[in-house]
Amino acid sequence: MRASFFLLLAFSAVGAGQSLLPAGRSMPVPPDAAFQNLQVFWSRGYAIYASDDTGSVTVYDTSGNQPSMVNQIRIWPDQTSQLNLVHAAASADGSIFAVSGAAFASAGTSTSFLALFGRSGPVKLIQLPNTGLFRVAFADDGTLWAIAREVDSTWTDLPEYNTLRHYDSTGKLLGSVLPVSTFSTKRAPMYTPSLSVTADTVGVYFDRAKTWVELGYDGAVKGRWTVPDTLAPASRRPHPGWIYLTASDQIVRLSWTSGKQQSDFASTVEYLTKTGSSLTSAPVYVPPSAYAFYYGIQGDQLIWQKAGLLNWGTIK
Repeated sequence: MRASFFLLLAFSAVGAGQSLLPAGRSMPVPPDAAFQNLQVFWSRGYAIYASDDTGSVTVYDTSGNQPSMVNQIRIWPDQTSQLNLVHAAASADGSIFAVSGAAFASAGTSTSFLALFGRSGPVKLIQLPNTGLFRVAFADDGTLWAIAREVDSTWTDLPEYNTLRHYDSTGKLLGSVLPVSTFSTKRAPMYTPSLSVTADTVGVYFDRAKTWVELGYDGAVKGRWTVPDTLAPASRRPHPGWIYLTASDQIVRLSWTSGKQQSDFASTVEYLTKTGSSLTSAPVYVPPSAYAFYYGIQGDQLIWQKAGLLNWGTIK
């Protein structure tokens, strides 16, 4: 269930049309980024650094000129011998943070969990037996949405369950939607899914099912669209990447290709447009540069890391 929110990629020119403008602003990368075995999750202007090795979770506010540490907590359930911190998110006002993960004991038992904490308050750990939360994201109303996968004691997917869960700010389950049976896949419809929440829309990308779904805050489905494959030259392997909703409800895909050589790694930024029951791709021109980390979308801007700096760029 582990899924990192960033990848080492080489930006590349992918086509004409829209362009990624130079960074509108930048700031030094938080100091913890220099350490190994850290995952970085980006949410609403907060950089959340998480370590499976120690269970440490550090939150930085990046709204100013320098990253400012908001809180540092440790997640390590009793009898844990191995930990996987899967995803993290910040609420709209930055008062609550959520981390999903799984804890494994030396006796062979395991449990998934949802951890909630504030800027100074203690961690509230909610155990979710046989339910893994792949992605979490807060809505503007303070509730939390999560992409879930349910399995039995042998980690085999259950034949039926709802893939999208809705929690209040305390972790109480409010409801769930999008049954597995509505996707035409033999296995779970997701492996590395995407989840975005804007002012009035929840956007979910199920990568195995190649399906993008939009819902209202009430859980009602607004529409479903088939997602086109990520294209790549014959010598490279395409990766589905992640799909995000921008603040203006535009759909953006960040994907990449890989190969045997380091020079085969290249990234692609695309607008995805609704055309009937499918999404069509409109590549964005990204100026060539040295290696950089994609973090995701904030508002209508792309965030990346390069040469020790966090950068914000606008697609025009």
